[in-house]
Amino acid sequence: MPGLKNKIVAITRNARDAREFSHLVSEQGGRAIALPTIEIVPKEPQVAKEFLDRLQKKKYDYCAFMSPQAVDVLFDLAGKEVVLALKSTTVIAVGPKTKQGLEERGVKVELMPK
Repeated sequence: MPGLKNKIVAITRNARDAREFSHLVSEQGGRAIALPTIEIVPKEPQVAKEFLDRLQKKKYDYCAFMSPQAVDVLFDLAGKEVVLALKSTTVIAVGPKTKQGLEERGVKVELMPK
C-alpha cells in the first residue's frame, strides 16, 4: 500500500476483521479509522438445526463456506456435531482464512479457489 504516509483510511469491515487491515495501514504510515458497516449475526438456532439435519441426511453435494465468520456462526449454533455431518459432503472454503477456521475444528476442506 504505497503512499499512505499521513493518510487517513476508513475501514468499513466489522471490528474483528478490520484489525488486520488497520495494522497494514499503520505499517505503511497511515492512520486507520474503523467504521464497521457490516455485522454478521446468526440466524435462529432452528435454521442451524435444519441445516444439520439436511447434512446428516446427505441432502447436499457441496457445502461452501464464504467467510471465517460463517464458520464461527455455524459452530456456535450447531457445535461439534457439524464436523461429523460435514463428512457426507464436499467442503469448499472461499479462502485461506476460512479454510484454516474449518481445519482447526477438524473439518477437511477439499476445494478452495486460487
